[in-house]
This record gives sequence, C-alpha cells and structure tokens, in this order.
Amino acid sequence: MIPINIDGYEIQGSKGQTILEAARAHGIDIPTLCHHEWVEPSASCGLCVVEQEGNQRLLRSCATEIQPGMILHTQSPRVRASRRLTLELLLSDHQGDCRPPCVEACPAHTDCQGYIGLIANGEYAEALKLIRERIPLPVSIGLVCPHPCEEVCRRHLVEEPIAIAALKVFAAEMGADHSEAVIPPIPEDTGQRVAIVGSGPAGLTVAYFLRLQGHGVSIYEAMPEAGGMLRYGIPDYRLPAAVLDREIQDIERMGVEIHTGVRINQDIDLDYLRKNFDAVFLGIGAWRSSRIRCQGEDAEGVIGGIEFLRAVALKEEIKMGKRVAVIGGGNTAMDAARTAVRMGAEEVMVLYRRTRAQMPAEESEIREAEEEGVVFRFLLAPEEIISSGGHVSAIRMQKMQLGEPDASGRRRPIPIVGEEETIPVDTVIAAIGQQVQMDSFPEIRASQWHTIDIEEGSYMTNLPGVFAGGDAVSGPGIAIEAIAQGQEAAQLIHSFLQGKVEAVQHPYQKKRHDLNEESFADFPRQSRVYIPCRPPELRKKDFMPVSGRMTEEQAKREAGRCLECGCQDYFECRLIHYAGEYGVDPSDLKGELHPEVPHDDHPYIMRDAAKCILCGLCVTVCDEIVGAAALGLVRRGFNTVIQPEFGLPLQESPCIACGQCIAVCPTGALMEKAAAGKNTPLRLDETHSSCSFCSLACQEIIASKGQTIFRVRPERNSLLCAQGKWNFQLFDQERLYKPLLRRNGQLLESSWEDAYQEISQRVHALREKHPAAAIFCSAAATSETAEKLAVLAQKHLGTFNLSSFYKNSYRGVHEILGADYQPLHLEAINHSDLILMAGSFQNSAVIPMKIRAAVKQGARLIVLSQAETLVDDLAAIRCCPDKNGITLLQEINAFILQHTAGVETDLGPGNQAVEIAQQYLQARKAIMVIDGAEFSDDAIQELARMVFLTGKDQAAGESLLLVDPGVNALGVWRAGFQMPADQLEQYLHQAEESILFIHDQDPVGTGEISAEELQQYSLVLVTSAVMNETVKLADVVLPIPAPIEETGTYSNAEGRAVRLEAIRPPAAGKTSVEILDDLMMKISPLHPGEKTERPPGYTESYQPGEAELFQKRTSGRNRFK
Repeated sequence: MIPINIDGYEIQGSKGQTILEAARAHGIDIPTLCHHEWVEPSASCGLCVVEQEGNQRLLRSCATEIQPGMILHTQSPRVRASRRLTLELLLSDHQGDCRPPCVEACPAHTDCQGYIGLIANGEYAEALKLIRERIPLPVSIGLVCPHPCEEVCRRHLVEEPIAIAALKVFAAEMGADHSEAVIPPIPEDTGQRVAIVGSGPAGLTVAYFLRLQGHGVSIYEAMPEAGGMLRYGIPDYRLPAAVLDREIQDIERMGVEIHTGVRINQDIDLDYLRKNFDAVFLGIGAWRSSRIRCQGEDAEGVIGGIEFLRAVALKEEIKMGKRVAVIGGGNTAMDAARTAVRMGAEEVMVLYRRTRAQMPAEESEIREAEEEGVVFRFLLAPEEIISSGGHVSAIRMQKMQLGEPDASGRRRPIPIVGEEETIPVDTVIAAIGQQVQMDSFPEIRASQWHTIDIEEGSYMTNLPGVFAGGDAVSGPGIAIEAIAQGQEAAQLIHSFLQGKVEAVQHPYQKKRHDLNEESFADFPRQSRVYIPCRPPELRKKDFMPVSGRMTEEQAKREAGRCLECGCQDYFECRLIHYAGEYGVDPSDLKGELHPEVPHDDHPYIMRDAAKCILCGLCVTVCDEIVGAAALGLVRRGFNTVIQPEFGLPLQESPCIACGQCIAVCPTGALMEKAAAGKNTPLRLDETHSSCSFCSLACQEIIASKGQTIFRVRPERNSLLCAQGKWNFQLFDQERLYKPLLRRNGQLLESSWEDAYQEISQRVHALREKHPAAAIFCSAAATSETAEKLAVLAQKHLGTFNLSSFYKNSYRGVHEILGADYQPLHLEAINHSDLILMAGSFQNSAVIPMKIRAAVKQGARLIVLSQAETLVDDLAAIRCCPDKNGITLLQEINAFILQHTAGVETDLGPGNQAVEIAQQYLQARKAIMVIDGAEFSDDAIQELARMVFLTGKDQAAGESLLLVDPGVNALGVWRAGFQMPADQLEQYLHQAEESILFIHDQDPVGTGEISAEELQQYSLVLVTSAVMNETVKLADVVLPIPAPIEETGTYSNAEGRAVRLEAIRPPAAGKTSVEILDDLMMKISPLHPGEKTERPPGYTESYQPGEAELFQKRTSGRNRFK
C-alpha cells in the first residue's frame, strides 16, 4: 500500500492507482467532466486538478498515479480558481438555456415547464407536488397572478404564450384528491418555534416551508380571518373565499397554528414573541392606500382602493353614490371599479394619467371591466376633489400629454397648460398605490421608502432573530413576489435556527438571447386555449367567479403546446452543477463559438452539439466498450465537433442505440428522447431494478415521475443494451384494465369477483369429469408467480402438466449437464483465456461489450454466428455455420470425443471444426457464451456437449453461460415448467375435457398454436397485461401487471436471484401473486381422494443429465487424452 495525504486525511492507496481513484476510494470527491471508469483517462477537461505540496504545477488527478508521501490539496484557493476558470471557459462556448424563460421570469422560480410537462403526460398529482415545492397556495395564486411567466413564454414567437396560470389552477385542483400532493410529509419536530406576524402570502409561505423543516409555527393575524390581501384585497369573483379557505386549511393540517384577531404591540407585544419563540417573521403587508395628494381629498366620499375592497370583504356598510370615479391604472384599480359595478354603482369610470397601452393592469382585467360597463378616461390627473355640503360632488382633472420616458421606461405624463376637465362624481376611490403601516412597530427600523428595513441578503431586521418580508419590505407588489420572499426568508430563518445565517445563493444560469420568430418558423401553429367568461350582463350582478376551468382535454392540449425550452438534462448536468459550486461568471469571456451541428432525427437519442464540451467520452465508449464506433472527432482544432463519419445522421451510422454514450455524457449534449409525450427536465424518482428483456437481467436505474417512466440507465459501472434501455415503452401498449368474460361469443369487461366466480364454477364442474389440464407459463414471469402457478396446477387443478409455449433454451443445457449445473458468472469472462461466443447477441448486446473488454485483456475469441456481431473485428476465428449450426457443432464434438474418450464416430470434421476444437481443448480457462435466441435445442445440446466432453464443466461456474430471451427462463424452468409444449398439446387434445391456463403468452399471435386448436379446449383461461390474439379467443381473461408494475425475483443467466421492483401500481389493481392467491381461494383444493393427473412417462425421481449417464458409462476412463 502507498501512504498519501489528501486534505489532511492520511489514506492508503494501491500501486497504479491515480490520485482521483484513490480519493474516490476514500470518499473524497474531486470534480471531473471527462473521466469514466470504463475507459482510460484522457485528462481533457482539466477540472480534476489538485495541488501537491512542493510542486509548482497543478496535477490532473485522473492521469497522475499516486506516489508515497504525496501531500495533496483538492480545495485550495489556487485549485478552486483554476477550476472556476476552466468552467467559465467551457460555459463561454456552451450554447443554450439552462432553464426556460418562464422559470426565470417567475419571482418564485416555479418550475412552470416541469408541471406543464407533467400535465401533458397526465401526471396531475405530480404536477401539484412540483408546484407546491415553490407555492403553498397554488389555486389562489393561479387565479390572481398576473403571470410574468407568460410574458416571456417563447411560444409567443409562434403565435401565443402558453396559458401557464390556468394550467397551474388545473393541476392544483386535479391533484387535490392525492393527499401527499397536498400535504407533504412533515419531518420529526425540531423543538424550535417560529412566530409569524401576518397571514398574507408571505407569512403563509414562511409558515409552510418552516413546517416542512419540522419547526413549530404559530401565525398571529390582526384580521378576523387569515389570508391577508388575498382575502381582503382581491374580490371573490377573482378569488373565491372558499378556495382560499381550503388552501389555508391545508397549511393548518400540516400543524401550523393560526391565531386571528390578534394585533402585535396591542394585544401581544413583539417583545413577548421574541422571548417565547426562537425566531419571528413580520409579514404585515402594505394595508394603507397612498394619498392622491390633491386638494379636497379628505372630503366624505373619498376612500382608498384597499380600504374599499377590505370593507366589501368584511361586508361593512359602504356609502357609495351612483357615480364612482376610480383613480389609478393597476389591478387594484380594476378590482375596485369592477367591485363598484357589483355594488350597484350606475356609472363607474377609471381615470388614468397615462394611456391605455401604459396601464399596468392586466389586459384581460381591462377588457372584462369594459365589458361590464366601466368607462376608461386617459391622460387625466386629479387636481382637486370638489365637495358640496362636505361630500364629494365632482373632481377637477388636469389633462396630460406624454413626454420623455421615466425610470420605468414608460413615457412620463406632463400637464397640458390650461387644459382641465371637471367631472361630476359621488364617490372617489384612490387606487394609486399602497403604504406600509409602521406605526405599531416603533422598535423596527424603517427604510427611506417607509418600509421595513432589512439586512441585504438576510431578511433580518435591526432586531436579532426578527425577520421580515413581502410587501412590508418591498412595498406593494404581486402575490407571487411575496411568496418568493417568503421562500427565501424561510430558508434564512431555518439556517438561523441551525446557528448560522447563510445568504440565499442564486447560481449562474446560462441564457440565450438570439431567438426570434424565424427560430420557430417550422413549428406548426396551434391556438391557445381560452376559458370563456360568463356573460357580462350576468357576472356584473354578483361575485361569482368570472370564468371557469379548463377541461382535462383542453389542459393536455394546452400543455402540449410547450416548446420545451431550456436544457432537458438540467438536473443531471454536471457542468452546471459544478458551475454553481464554484460560483462562476463567464460573462467577461467573449469569442467565437463552435460551429453548429444540425440536429438529426434519431428515434431514441437527442444530440445537441451546442452543449458538447468535447470530453470525448462518447467517442471512446462507443469505440472501445461497445465496438460500434458510430461517433468520432471530426475536423481539427477549434472547429472540432463530434458526429458520425461523413456527417451522416446518427440513425444512418453503425449506432446500435444502446445508449452508453448518453450514460457517460456529462452535459445535455446527448439525451434520451422521452417515451412520455413531453420531454420535461425534472428531478426524477429512481428505482433500482432488473431489466426484463433477456436472462442477463442487467441491473438498471429506472427514472420516473408518478406513473410515467422517463428513462432507464444502467447502474453505476454497469451496461445496458438497446432493448433494456428503450423497450419499456412497449409496456403501455393496448393495456387491459379489467377482467374479461366471454358472453354470447363476446368478451365483456367484468369485476374481479365475477371473473373468479366464473373460473371457480367452471373448474369445479370440469373437475368431476377428470379433465386433462395444463398451465403454460411465460419465461418473463417472476419466480414467485411461477411457483404460485405450480401450486395452483398441482393442488387445485390436479395436474403436473407445466410447460411453456416459449422455447426455453435451458432444456438443451440441462439434458446434457444435469439440472444442478451451475452457470458461468459474467465476471469470469474477464479471467478467461478463450471465449467461444455462439450467436450474435443482437438483443443482448451487453455480452459482446463484456467480451470486447476481455479480449483486450488477452483472451482469444471464437465467434460462431450467421449474423454480424460487435466483436467480429476481434475474433481469432470467425465462423458462419449453417442455419442451426448442427453440422459444424457435431463435427467439433466428433473431434473432441475422439481426443478425450477415444470414441470414433462416422463424422469427419472439417478444417474449421478441427481448428475450433483444438483451440477449445488447449485453452486452460475456456468459456462458452450462447445466445439462446439464435440456436435450436439440438444445437444448444451440442454446445453443452462440447463443455462436457472437454471437462470444462468440472470448473463449476466457469464454463458456460446461456443467455435466453426470457428474463426468468431459468427460474421458470426450476419451478417445474419443463414439459415440451408440443408433446403436452398432443396429450391434451386427446382428452375429452381439458383446461388450458396460459400465463402471459400469446401462442396464437406467435403461431405456436392455431385459433382452431385453442377453441378445442373446454376452458381457456388467459392472464395477460395487454390485448393480443390469444386473449381475443379466451373464455376468461385476467389482467396482470406489466413487469414495471411487479415486485419479485428473477433467476438470471448466472443463476443469481435478482430483484424486480415495481415502478408504479398495477394497472388493473392487482399483482400476479395476488391474482393467483385470490384464484386459489375460490378454487377449492383437491380432496384427499381426488387423483392428481400426471403427464405421460412422468416420474418424481430426479432425471440425470447426459453428462452423469456418460460418466457412469465411462467410469475409470480418462476423458482428457
């Protein structure tokens, strides 16, 4: 062992280990973008540098071997500066958005794109969960938010923005039935308590997020009910009180206490809260309307917009005349004007000092107000409110014109000298702004804008432990801004409670600004979904909601319009992860960008060369590990790009779509095309399971959200082939969701109980006639299911007839080597000196990938295959046998038999057979790997006979590996499903009455049995996850789960038990084992006197393999001449 010191830790490394390998072996992380365990280090990215004491140069840890006594630093200032510069240089040539504009525009950084994509994919509960990661009041905010996200939505470059706010409401209401989506799990109580003053959007948000950290939270609200401005500043026709009540109740159900009617420093002192709580948050809002600042505004009949709306919400008496003037142009002015209409005013006018185009109110609010009869007067500013008898009678207005732009970018209104207008009115509502009432908090320092003053970046006031946020800090704003501040304040309060206030960080995000209408010229036009409003003549008479909701069909269609901006790999991209960790800012680095490579239309793989950092991992892996060599480094110098040879599309290259390039890519340059309807970057849930597409049962990580699988990737340092990576998409085609019963020649949906009852009655009726019965089981069934089926057959159907319509390749091996033969372990491939690969393994490409690595370590390779293979270039002998390979294999065995047992045969082996036999005999560690999909039972027997005759089977576990297309072919075989299907079918057809149980197979569709033959059986019971030709002819059909809905075990090709984990609940509600348990409860077991049917020639004694019989016959003879 070699002693070294890394970051003060004394560790031991091995000779030949690099610094990076030694560090990782001891849990020390060194960042890298170009290193992968599969390939030799290239040191191309330069990110893995470390500093060695006594060495002036920084070392690239992935390519530097450890030396005794090294003292290394992985996080020194010099190292961090180098890494930061490296990342900045990479990002300066990185084209694209990290996040879509909608997410960046939302003050709360709500993942609009994420929940829209989930809606498009039908994952409503997951969409709500995602929204609630940022917004605790999703319906309320969806209804009132002026949606700055929609203003930057790039869909407007096609036709119109996505209806993001309406989709938020849809998701929140559709997902409300899922309790976990509404009430997230609450961790164990921390014992720390926080008092919150004010229950507006900021206060409720702080309470929500602090509760999610396990802190106790008590809210003190001065008003009779919680909600703040959402309740008292927004009319019911926009935000019904019942909606707000429900969402506040959800927060209370999390354990948040709300005390209403309590004024701080009047009913309870702020000092009391400071002493009795660990922290305090002030979210007191801005509840006072700004003054008009004109003569006569104190007259009776003048009221602030906030005060007016609050009085209406409290159902207080309001003395409002017939003619109402609303001063202002924002949403509060629109709310006041439309509320005045509903309160019975005969004439309502909005007076605004700028033009309509400059009004800050939403266009929809302005339009709907006009429809309801509100009159708009522009370029008028109040000069004087005229009274008569102490009450408002008119308002004198100064006419204005637009001058130069002001600080907001809008043209400043300037008076037209001598131009005025007097307008008769009975009531004036001032809605020109709001102010914070600081009078009750003399101990809190105010800012120059008369808001609560906080320390920059901390939300802490001048009083330690007292924080503030929302309108009370920023001044009046929109609710989502208050929620954004509430999020950050909660984060800071949490850090304060843990002993250290950590400022909120906003990591670097790459953004692009070069897109215009031409960029989206090829996108088909699709109009936005608009929700119709109630007729104005009806809605203006009440406070019922103005508009309805999207239907499910409309919501999915609208969500489908999303252009999928931003990086699809954002949550996995190591480049942006490290950029945040090292605080990069590449804005000062300008220069030429790499040439753009056109996107090609590969069915599974997305390539985005603009995000490629030229690490070369994809090229190396495709060449050295896979052997396809589909990608290469093209051109030279700065213009180098990665693409297939001759610039061909990837689909026209030798690419086998195994996805190993995606697995190693550190950025979003190579990505899966999602099987789901929408490619949506999300933090996905990961399930560790086993591939179900061949008996290798490779270990995989399935990334999903809700019931939607987004991708499948191999476990760390493991491999997957194209089948394992992409074929999960097949599981949702033509699914069965309910049992089916045949009635009058038609299959009709039924309940589980009716289906079980039908099966039970018919089995019991047939059992009296002693029918022939059989169960045919798929090789994809779990071992638990296969064992249950065997019990059902023997104890309830009275038969040992267990088979499969599917050719189980293990028959050939077991007939030669015996039932207790132990297969080869994959790891043994790396320690072999000769590999005989029988078959192309086109559907199990992991095998040639493993063999390629072994050959590079010195193993010789013999390939027997009619088809091309991924390792033909490495083969010492490449043989293309006849269709089944029988003749060649018999010739090989004839030669081997003569040289091991002295047995002469009639066969005269040819030169190629002799060469193969000689090399196989001479090898000390020869192994054989067979593709069961390409060889018949007879051919597999001959291959197994080679193993036996050469004595390779004596090295248990190191001689033969059979890869069957059925993932659990070995497990199903071991469960007893061993009878040849053709023999069993012949036997069943001879019986007068017969029961056929087919589990998860389609013999009619594959031609194993005809429709006419199937209809000869007395009872045909089929279990299947999907509709198929056999299902269509069955008497009873029970819907079983797809593999992604099952939990159980497989016996893989190595003989090891591997786990299958369910990704989602069964589509029909029951697992296969549950279905069989239910069935056995309905079908009573055989009585002691009833006879169990045995197949022809059946014996319970163990059947020895040919190898054991041969050993007995040749006892004492030397097999190894």
